[in-house]
Amino acid sequence: MPLLAVSLGYFMVILDATAVNLALPALRHDLGGGITGLQWVVDGYTLAFAALLLSAGVAGDRFGPRRVFLAGLALFTAASAGCALAPAIGVLVLIRLIQGAAAALLVPTSLALLQASYPDRARRARAVGLWGGIGGLAAGVRGEHPGRAARLVAHPPHGRGQSPARRGTGPARRPGRPAHRH
Repeated sequence: MPLLAVSLGYFMVILDATAVNLALPALRHDLGGGITGLQWVVDGYTLAFAALLLSAGVAGDRFGPRRVFLAGLALFTAASAGCALAPAIGVLVLIRLIQGAAAALLVPTSLALLQASYPDRARRARAVGLWGGIGGLAAGVRGEHPGRAARLVAHPPHGRGQSPARRGTGPARRPGRPAHRH
């Protein structure tokens, strides 16, 4: 179950990074964004993701990978819905920045959860290989739904579908680290 839960989170991150490119013509039509605005829709996500990736790993170490993963999942799911409802290109760019930050919370903590859930090296290697393979599948998904809302809102159902898997995301803290005290 931990493999399924964290892999779905990673799937959403990669799917969103690639599928939004297919929605650019619909975004331009629906929101009237020019090339610069559309570029920020794509690059804002990537910029926030890359800039916060290492800090998100530190947050996972400090507060526990499970807690940070679930926070990232909730934020990512909410941001995906916000993207579909964005009334203007500027609002969409802002929400994409938030979505990229949420994606940064998901990726390093998903690997930490896999490490904690699979102490045996061989099983962990297989789990990480499957995790990466699922990300590769997401990169190859092509959206066939019409309009930007259908493409950009594809993630909330995945996020809601992970709710039952929350118990299967492994320990709330990294092995060898004391639990965070409030």
